[in-house]
Amino acid sequence: MGKSIDIKLYLCYNKLIGGKMTDTTISFSKLQTLSNCQYEYKYRYIDKEKSFGNIYTEIGTLMHTCIEMFLNSSKSKKETIDYFLSMYRDITSKSYFYDINIQKNIDKNKDSVEKHEKYYINYLRNLKRFKNDIEIETYIKLPLSYISNSDKVNDMYFIGYVDLIVKEKDTTRVVDFKTSTEYSGEKKKIHQNQLILYGIALESLGYKNIKLYWDFLKYEKNKGSKTLFYRENKNFTYNGLKEIPFNDETKNQAILWLLKGIENILKLEMSNKYNDIFSPDNFYCKNLCSFYTQCLDRYGVYD
Repeated sequence: MGKSIDIKLYLCYNKLIGGKMTDTTISFSKLQTLSNCQYEYKYRYIDKEKSFGNIYTEIGTLMHTCIEMFLNSSKSKKETIDYFLSMYRDITSKSYFYDINIQKNIDKNKDSVEKHEKYYINYLRNLKRFKNDIEIETYIKLPLSYISNSDKVNDMYFIGYVDLIVKEKDTTRVVDFKTSTEYSGEKKKIHQNQLILYGIALESLGYKNIKLYWDFLKYEKNKGSKTLFYRENKNFTYNGLKEIPFNDETKNQAILWLLKGIENILKLEMSNKYNDIFSPDNFYCKNLCSFYTQCLDRYGVYD
């Protein structure tokens, strides 16, 4: 891919502070955090305060771990499922810490926990090991100089981990595992940028004919569907497997989204002024943000 887009950032930033940026590595999580809440960004990336997960991130991490341990042959299918059940039930037993409506919807919450347990078990039962070479949790580091004509960004990088790379003779399949509901609308547009940028990074490393996929793990196997690939092993015959277009148009869209995000980071760090959206009963604040208690304290709720 050529350097078709020139970065127009607030490059005077380095001169203003007399040094380098706070952090010259940019990740999808970092950009998403900034979009979600500027105070969360401040606590995590500027103040570098210790953060805690939530039930959604814990389950996501668990499923990634289980898939990895099975695909790299460190655990048998039975061992993988037993490990999942033990950890999943431990995580969900703590869900009252996270669910803002748990006391009002105890039965509904229990049904949801049991339903999702079945979804994930079903996925693991149908998962098969690949005959092709694979890479799991591959770290990527894309120099922004690869997508820019500017010599001012030589020390800036977009970083992340690719869940699964499947190497065929003429094709590279890149799969991102998701425990969330299938994306749609604006959320889909934003999240596909992550995988497209991973694809660009892999291209820079010499990977050829890249195909990108989300695998939404909680959607049950569709027995009547045609396999998208791996007809022999039937690794991917799931309703939740969705291909993401990877072409010049989507690449440019992802690059522009990345550059706009970096611009917003520089603006925020230069101004040192943070938009406050905190509300004690807001679902995102109480259930998804890792710094809920800091905001409670900032508002003097504990006084």
